Amino acid sequence: MRSGLYSLMCFGAVLLACEAPNGARSSLSADMGTPDGAPIGSGPSGGGEGGQGGLPSPGGQGGLPTMGGQGGLPTSGGDGGQAAPGGGVAPEPGPCASRAADPSGYCPATIYEARREIGVGVAVVVQGVVTALKKNAAGEVRNLVIQIGPDQAEYFGPDDSAVWVFLGDGTVPPEALSMLSTTSSIRLAGTTNDFHGQRQLNVVTEVTILGSVAPIVPLPVVAVDVSTEGRRAARLEGVLLSLYDVVVTDVMPPPGEGDRVPTLEFAVTGGLLIDDFFFVIEPTPALGSTFARLDGVLRLGNANMKLEPRDALDVESGAGPSPGPARLSEFGPADTRLDLRTSALPRDAQGTALHLALDRPAPAGGLDLSLVSDLPAQAAIDAQIHIDAGQSTADVTVTSGEIEGPVGLTASLNGLTLRVAVHIGPALPPPPPPGAALVLSEIDYDQDGSDLLEFIELYNPTDAPLSLADQRLELINGSDGMPYASYALFDAGPSLAAGDLLVIGSEAVLQALPAGVLRLPLMGSIQNGAPDGVRIVDAFGALIDGLAYEGPLPGTGEGEPAAGDPGQPVHESIARCLNLADTQDNAADFRVLAATPGLAQTCD
Repeated sequence: MRSGLYSLMCFGAVLLACEAPNGARSSLSADMGTPDGAPIGSGPSGGGEGGQGGLPSPGGQGGLPTMGGQGGLPTSGGDGGQAAPGGGVAPEPGPCASRAADPSGYCPATIYEARREIGVGVAVVVQGVVTALKKNAAGEVRNLVIQIGPDQAEYFGPDDSAVWVFLGDGTVPPEALSMLSTTSSIRLAGTTNDFHGQRQLNVVTEVTILGSVAPIVPLPVVAVDVSTEGRRAARLEGVLLSLYDVVVTDVMPPPGEGDRVPTLEFAVTGGLLIDDFFFVIEPTPALGSTFARLDGVLRLGNANMKLEPRDALDVESGAGPSPGPARLSEFGPADTRLDLRTSALPRDAQGTALHLALDRPAPAGGLDLSLVSDLPAQAAIDAQIHIDAGQSTADVTVTSGEIEGPVGLTASLNGLTLRVAVHIGPALPPPPPPGAALVLSEIDYDQDGSDLLEFIELYNPTDAPLSLADQRLELINGSDGMPYASYALFDAGPSLAAGDLLVIGSEAVLQALPAGVLRLPLMGSIQNGAPDGVRIVDAFGALIDGLAYEGPLPGTGEGEPAAGDPGQPVHESIARCLNLADTQDNAADFRVLAATPGLAQTCD
C-alpha cells in the first residue's frame, strides 16, 4: 500500500506539473512512498513479464542513489514475483560520474545515454515524447514508452532513442499521470533497470509534462530486421515503427518463456511477432491475410521481439499499393568513425559502412535523398544521393577535415528525417589478424580487511596494437548474470600496444602502477560472491574473453571456473600466466599468485 500526503501546490520535494491547454500550470506534490506494485500482464492473454523494483539501498557511487535489483522471473499470470531489496552494489554511472546532479540528486541524461552508457541502478532524469501508454483495470497508467523526438536538440537518429518506463513501483500518484497522451513532451526521473534483457526506467519519482508536441512519426522498417534475431532489433527496442504490406505467416507461433497459451500473438513476414500488450487485433487474422500497414512499439518480452500496436489506428488491413512507395528506413550504423583528413566511408567496429536504406527497392527512375552536415568544414558530404531503380541502399562517403569530434549528419526523404553522428578522430591501428583479441590477465577482488587494492588487468597477447574502440569491460553479478558495472575501454586510449597491459583499479592501485601503463579508475567495488565474473564484450555484447570465479557463470566464464581469491594478508590475485597458451578454460589458465598490477605474470 503506498503511503503519502498529496496536495495541490507549486512547490515541494518532488514536483509533478502539467501544462493545461490554455497554458496555465497545475502542480501536484508527493512525498516518497513505499513501492507497491508489479507490472500488469500483457493484455487479455495475461502473458506479461513479472515485477521488478526493490527499495533504495544506502550508498551509491558519486552521490547517486543505488536502487534495488529487479524482481522475480516472468510469470504467465500477469503480475510478477516480489522484488528483492537492493544489495547496495555501486552502479556504473558512465557519464554521470563527472556530471553534476540536479537538485533532487538525479543525473541529467539523454535516453541514448541511459540505454548505451549508464549502468543499471543509476538515478537519472531524461526528456522525451510519450509514444505509448498502458493502463490497468482501474484506468491508472502503469507503463509508458518515451522517445527522443526529431525536434529535440539531442536527437541523433532512431537507434537507442526510446525506453520503456514502469510506473508501478514509483511514487508518482495516478492522478498526476491522467493527462498524459502521445502528444506529451515530458521530463521523467527514474532509475535505470534491466528487466530480463529489456533496458527500462523504474522507481519513477517525477513526471512533468513540458508541453504538447506533434506525435512522433513511426519509423518504416523491414520486419525481418526487427524480429527476435534481427540485425536492428536491439537498437530499435522501444522505438515506434511501421511495417508496410506484410503477410500473416503463423497464427499460432510457439509461446515464449512465461507466455500463457493462447498468447493472442501472430507472426508476419520475416517472423516478427505481433502482440496484444496495448491492443488486441480482432478477429485474429487468418493465415495468409495481409496488412497494408502495421504501426507499433517494439518490445522485448518473454525472450522475443514483438511489435505492439497501440490502438485501431495503428492497423490497416488489406493489401497496400503494389509495390508501394519506398520510404527512408535507415541511416547508420550509429557508431561509425572516420580518420582525420580522409575521404572515405565511415565504418563501425564491425566494418559496416555508413549507408542509407529504404524499406523496399526504389521505383522506376530511382530516388534522390537530401543530405546535410552540421559542420561541413569538419565532415563534408554530398548534398544529394541517388538510389537507382530496383536498389534499396547506398553508401555515404564523408570527407573529414582537421577537427576531432562527433558531427551530426541528416538524411531526408519525403518529409522523414534521420540523423546519425560520425566520430572524426586520429587513425586507429589496423585491424588485428583473425582470432587476435584482448584477454583478461589478472583480478584481485578480495583482500584481508578493507578491499582497498581491487583491480582488473587486461593484456594484449598479440604482436600488433589492438584497438580499444567499441569494447567494454563488464562486471557480472552471479545471482542474475547481469552487469553491475561497465567500462568503455576506449576511455583509456585508442589502442593497447602489443604485449602491454591495461589496469582498471582503485586509486591506491593506479598510483602505484609503472609509468606508461594504460589505466581507468574503478568506480565502486568488485563483487566477491560465489559466483561472480568479469568479461570483455564488443559493441554488440558478443563475448571476447571472460572469467568466472568461485563457481560457474554461463555466458561469462570459459570452461571450469577459476579458483577464488583467498583474501589472505599476503596480497594475492587470480592471474593468468602470460607465457602460457590460452586454453579457453578458466580453471587451467588462472592461478592464485602474488598480485602484480601492471606487471606481466609468468609461470614455470
